[in-house]
Amino acid sequence: MQSSALRRTCRIGLAVVAALAFTAGPAMAESRMVEAKAPAVQRDSLAVGTVSRNGIPVAGAHVRLYAWPAAHSLAVLRSGATTALLPVSDAVSNSVGGYVLPMRWQVIPAAYRDRNGLVDLTVIADDGTRQVPWFTSATPTVASSAAVLVPGVRADTIRFEFGDRSGVASSVTKRETVVGTSSNRDANGFTSVTAVTRTNAAMNRPDSGGPGSCSVVPGAWTYGVDERYAALYAWSGAHGSIKESNGAAHTLGVGYQVGSGGWSQNGTAGLSESSGSGASRSGVIDAWVHNRVNYRAYSVTCQGSTFHTRKAMSTYALLSSYTYAPHVTWGSCTRYTGGTYWKARGTNATIGGGVNLGFVSLTAQAGWNTDTEIAWTVTRGTKICGSSSAGWSASSQAEAHAG
Repeated sequence: MQSSALRRTCRIGLAVVAALAFTAGPAMAESRMVEAKAPAVQRDSLAVGTVSRNGIPVAGAHVRLYAWPAAHSLAVLRSGATTALLPVSDAVSNSVGGYVLPMRWQVIPAAYRDRNGLVDLTVIADDGTRQVPWFTSATPTVASSAAVLVPGVRADTIRFEFGDRSGVASSVTKRETVVGTSSNRDANGFTSVTAVTRTNAAMNRPDSGGPGSCSVVPGAWTYGVDERYAALYAWSGAHGSIKESNGAAHTLGVGYQVGSGGWSQNGTAGLSESSGSGASRSGVIDAWVHNRVNYRAYSVTCQGSTFHTRKAMSTYALLSSYTYAPHVTWGSCTRYTGGTYWKARGTNATIGGGVNLGFVSLTAQAGWNTDTEIAWTVTRGTKICGSSSAGWSASSQAEAHAG
């Protein structure tokens, strides 16, 4: 295994409470003759997608993109201080409900980027009477204005549905492999997201700040929230080990609530830090690996209307505990009789229920890189197998068993 610089990029779930009041806009035109259709992906797109109501295209809907201040900017703010989400771009759906949302990197200052360039983002679709948000993160490609969505997928396809069962379908989340608690997506890939009703008074409020403005007020901290982010499958003839530092790429789901309704997951967000800490452990057999992370409450006001979030800010402890993970056996195997083998590239599976905030359970995910490695030290005949036909090195998960 390789040594690594200490940095940690976490894509962490926000717990969001919404009690919103927005300005009523003009009625959106609906077409009952065609199906909503997303435009082709463009080089500088953050997302393309559709806006629909009960499957019927909605023309003239606004889809707005906002950037969050980076963790290092948020962490220094005292409770009750005020900062802002940054309006990045605004798209309007066409006659078949399609939109293209640009990623304008040039308007995003350093205070909104982590040290690796990652930016936390919120996309808000507005059909004229209601709004639906979705949370994601992106990094710029090298020498390019294109956006790469964490974990490394370029240009998401995000479909917003405002019908009887409102929701969001993201191509990034649909591609994820979820283990543990089942996904909350339906058969069409939609995650249920309660739409927020707008009111006529919003733009007349003195704190509206004009079209597209969103202020952020930090609140209380919650320390030491458990994060179950990876499974290490091994046996006595090939003990497992894990190493982690603050460069590990993690993703955790976003919790969301409107008014006094129930909580649900809504996309993901990111965090990067460099605390100079790291941890390693050997002799591990069939265990879930846990960290502990710190969250902070935020109130967000957009055009006179407020919702609340819980956003992860830093790591409380690395490799804080281990719990039993029943061994899983896969079939794409290679046999070894000795040596050490590790994964330091790729993206791990998404762990359902990996973070429990008490009022909602969210997904968790770890990426394998030089800052998070799992390894097996083989002392007897062993098969190391991958979770896909591509083999253990290229698969999102791997395991070792006697053979």
